Amino acid sequence: MRMCSVRVLSFSVLAIIFVGCSTAPRTSESLMPYEEKEDAVPSAGPVRESYRLRARDFVRIGIINEPDTFVERRINTDGTVDIPFLKDDSLVKIAGLTMTEAQGALAKRFGVYFKTPQVSVEIRGYAERRIYIDGSVGKTGPVPIP
Repeated sequence: MRMCSVRVLSFSVLAIIFVGCSTAPRTSESLMPYEEKEDAVPSAGPVRESYRLRARDFVRIGIINEPDTFVERRINTDGTVDIPFLKDDSLVKIAGLTMTEAQGALAKRFGVYFKTPQVSVEIRGYAERRIYIDGSVGKTGPVPIP
Protein backbone atom coordinates (compact mmCIF):
# COMPACT_ATOMS: atom_id res chain seq x y z
CA MET A 1 0.00 0.00 0.00
CA ARG A 2 2.80 2.35 0.91
CA MET A 3 4.54 1.69 -2.44
CA CYS A 4 1.36 2.55 -4.32
CA SER A 5 0.99 5.95 -2.61
CA VAL A 6 4.68 6.77 -3.32
CA ARG A 7 4.10 5.98 -7.01
CA VAL A 8 0.93 8.08 -7.14
CA LEU A 9 2.68 10.97 -5.40
CA SER A 10 5.71 10.72 -7.72
CA PHE A 11 3.50 10.53 -10.79
CA SER A 12 1.48 13.54 -9.62
CA VAL A 13 4.61 15.65 -9.04
CA LEU A 14 6.02 14.73 -12.47
CA ALA A 15 2.68 15.47 -14.15
CA ILE A 16 2.51 18.91 -12.52
CA ILE A 17 6.09 19.68 -13.60
CA PHE A 18 5.46 18.65 -17.23
CA VAL A 19 2.15 20.51 -17.47
CA GLY A 20 3.74 23.64 -16.02
CA CYS A 21 6.53 23.52 -18.62
CA SER A 22 4.33 22.77 -21.61
CA THR A 23 2.68 26.18 -21.97
CA ALA A 24 4.23 29.62 -21.99
CA PRO A 25 2.59 32.33 -19.94
CA ARG A 26 0.27 34.47 -22.04
CA THR A 27 0.74 38.21 -22.11
CA SER A 28 -2.23 40.18 -23.26
CA GLU A 29 -1.36 43.14 -25.47
CA SER A 30 -3.46 45.33 -23.22
CA LEU A 31 -1.35 44.30 -20.22
CA MET A 32 1.96 45.20 -21.83
CA PRO A 33 3.64 48.34 -20.48
CA TYR A 34 2.67 51.58 -22.20
CA GLU A 35 5.50 53.66 -23.58
CA GLU A 36 4.70 57.33 -23.85
CA LYS A 37 6.33 58.91 -26.88
CA GLU A 38 6.59 62.66 -27.03
CA ASP A 39 5.71 64.18 -30.42
CA ALA A 40 5.23 60.84 -32.11
CA VAL A 41 4.54 61.11 -35.82
CA PRO A 42 2.68 58.03 -36.96
CA SER A 43 2.78 57.41 -40.65
CA ALA A 44 -0.12 58.92 -42.50
CA GLY A 45 -2.19 56.78 -44.79
CA PRO A 46 -5.00 57.79 -47.11
CA VAL A 47 -6.96 60.81 -45.87
CA ARG A 48 -10.76 60.91 -45.92
CA GLU A 49 -12.25 64.01 -47.51
CA SER A 50 -14.15 64.70 -44.28
CA TYR A 51 -10.97 64.71 -42.16
CA ARG A 52 -10.34 68.06 -40.50
CA LEU A 53 -6.79 69.12 -39.80
CA ARG A 54 -5.91 69.38 -36.11
CA ALA A 55 -3.27 71.01 -34.00
CA ARG A 56 -0.10 68.87 -33.90
CA ASP A 57 -0.77 67.22 -37.30
CA PHE A 58 2.40 67.15 -39.42
CA VAL A 59 1.81 68.52 -42.94
CA ARG A 60 3.67 69.22 -46.18
CA ILE A 61 2.47 72.37 -47.93
CA GLY A 62 3.51 73.99 -51.20
CA ILE A 63 2.59 74.98 -54.72
CA ILE A 64 2.50 72.26 -57.36
CA ASN A 65 5.34 72.68 -59.92
CA GLU A 66 7.14 75.12 -57.58
CA PRO A 67 9.46 72.86 -55.52
CA ASP A 68 11.05 75.79 -53.65
CA THR A 69 7.74 76.58 -51.96
CA PHE A 70 7.28 73.23 -50.20
CA VAL A 71 7.72 73.11 -46.42
CA GLU A 72 7.02 70.44 -43.83
CA ARG A 73 5.54 71.79 -40.63
CA ARG A 74 3.68 70.70 -37.52
CA ILE A 75 0.43 72.64 -37.00
CA ASN A 76 0.82 74.81 -33.90
CA THR A 77 -1.43 74.36 -30.87
CA ASP A 78 -3.28 77.56 -31.84
CA GLY A 79 -4.16 75.96 -35.21
CA THR A 80 -1.73 77.96 -37.33
CA VAL A 81 1.13 76.82 -39.50
CA ASP A 82 4.19 78.94 -40.27
CA ILE A 83 5.00 79.31 -43.96
CA PRO A 84 8.18 81.39 -44.26
CA PHE A 85 7.56 82.03 -47.95
CA LEU A 86 4.65 84.31 -46.97
CA LYS A 87 6.78 87.21 -45.78
CA ASP A 88 4.40 89.71 -44.16
CA ASP A 89 2.12 87.38 -42.25
CA SER A 90 3.57 83.88 -42.39
CA LEU A 91 1.08 82.27 -39.97
CA VAL A 92 -1.97 80.71 -41.61
CA LYS A 93 -4.78 79.10 -39.58
CA ILE A 94 -5.64 75.72 -41.08
CA ALA A 95 -6.68 73.60 -38.08
CA GLY A 96 -10.37 72.75 -38.26
CA LEU A 97 -10.39 72.86 -42.06
CA THR A 98 -10.74 69.94 -44.45
CA MET A 99 -7.92 69.37 -46.93
CA THR A 100 -9.87 71.14 -49.68
CA GLU A 101 -10.68 74.10 -47.44
CA ALA A 102 -7.04 74.37 -46.34
CA GLN A 103 -5.88 74.32 -49.96
CA GLY A 104 -8.32 77.14 -50.75
CA ALA A 105 -7.22 79.25 -47.76
CA LEU A 106 -3.56 78.77 -48.66
CA ALA A 107 -4.23 79.50 -52.36
CA LYS A 108 -5.61 82.91 -51.35
CA ARG A 109 -2.44 83.65 -49.40
CA PHE A 110 -0.13 82.36 -52.15
CA GLY A 111 -2.19 84.30 -54.72
CA VAL A 112 -0.31 87.46 -53.73
CA TYR A 113 2.87 85.95 -55.18
CA PHE A 114 1.55 83.56 -57.86
CA LYS A 115 -1.17 83.76 -60.48
CA THR A 116 -3.73 80.96 -59.79
CA PRO A 117 -1.53 78.81 -57.52
CA GLN A 118 -2.40 75.11 -57.21
CA VAL A 119 -1.69 74.35 -53.57
CA SER A 120 -0.83 70.90 -52.29
CA VAL A 121 -1.48 69.92 -48.67
CA GLU A 122 -0.35 66.46 -47.58
CA ILE A 123 -0.61 64.94 -44.14
CA ARG A 124 2.70 63.37 -43.17
CA GLY A 125 1.63 62.41 -39.65
CA TYR A 126 -1.43 62.68 -37.46
CA ALA A 127 -1.54 64.30 -34.05
CA GLU A 128 -1.45 61.74 -31.29
CA ARG A 129 -4.88 61.27 -29.74
CA ARG A 130 -5.19 60.02 -26.17
CA ILE A 131 -7.80 59.20 -23.61
CA TYR A 132 -7.13 59.12 -19.89
CA ILE A 133 -8.01 56.01 -17.90
CA ASP A 134 -8.76 56.32 -14.20
CA GLY A 135 -10.35 54.06 -11.62
CA SER A 136 -10.01 50.39 -10.76
CA VAL A 137 -7.85 49.31 -13.68
CA GLY A 138 -4.40 47.80 -13.99
CA LYS A 139 -2.74 51.05 -14.98
CA THR A 140 -4.21 54.52 -14.98
CA GLY A 141 -3.07 57.34 -17.23
CA PRO A 142 -2.99 58.30 -20.90
CA VAL A 143 -3.70 55.66 -23.55
CA PRO A 144 -3.22 56.40 -27.27
CA ILE A 145 -6.17 56.00 -29.62
CA PRO A 146 -5.16 54.45 -32.96
